[in-house]
Amino acid sequence: MEEHLNRLKYRAALLASKTIGWMSDQSRTHRGSRVLMFHDVSEHTVSNDIYSVPRRLFECQVEHVVTWATSQGRQFVELAVPPADGIAWTFDDGYRSSLAIVAPLFSTLKIPLCVFVSRQYVESGDSRYLSRSEVIELSSYPNITLGTHGVSHRRLTELNPSELRHELVESRGWLEDLIGQSANSLSYPHGASDGRLVQEVAAAGYVLAAGSS
Repeated sequence: MEEHLNRLKYRAALLASKTIGWMSDQSRTHRGSRVLMFHDVSEHTVSNDIYSVPRRLFECQVEHVVTWATSQGRQFVELAVPPADGIAWTFDDGYRSSLAIVAPLFSTLKIPLCVFVSRQYVESGDSRYLSRSEVIELSSYPNITLGTHGVSHRRLTELNPSELRHELVESRGWLEDLIGQSANSLSYPHGASDGRLVQEVAAAGYVLAAGSS
C-alpha cells in the first residue's frame, strides 16, 4: 500500500512539474491566463481512460500546483475575457465528479472553476454525468461558473448552418433556463473551431469560447 501511494505521489509530482514548467516558460513571453483543462475525476486508483484522473492523483496534482502558485505569487483566476493574469481551471462535459469531488475541494481552496456541460449528457440518465438537479446545485457554488458544451457534443465545425445555430442557441438557452443565470461561455466540443464557427459563436451571444490543440 505504501509503495502504491509513493508511486501515486511520484506520478502527481511528475505531471504537476510538467504543467508548472509549461506555465513558467509561457509566462516569460506572454501574460494572461494559463488554462488547465480536465474532464473527469474517478474514485479508482488506476484509470485507463485518458479523460479520467484517479482522485488521489488529481488531489496530489492540485496540491503541487497550489504550492507552486503560492511560491511564485501567481493567482487562480476565472476564465474570462479579457484574460486575467493567472491560472484558470476548467472541466468539460459535465461529469458528476465535478460536483461530487472537484467543487467541494475547489470551494475550500477558493479556486475559481468553469464547468462546461453538454445538454445531451445531462439528460442521458447516465450516472457518470450530472443530472439536471445536480447542474443546478453546482451552479450555486460561488466560485463556479457554468458554460455550454453544445447540445449533442458533435464537432461543430462539421455541421451545416442550421445545425450549428441549433447547437449554439439551444445549448445556451437550455442552460440559462435551468440555472437561472447567464451562460455566455462555450467550450468547443472536441476542441475544434474555425473562422465560420467563431463568427457564429459571437452572433449567438457568447463572449468567450475555449478550444484545445
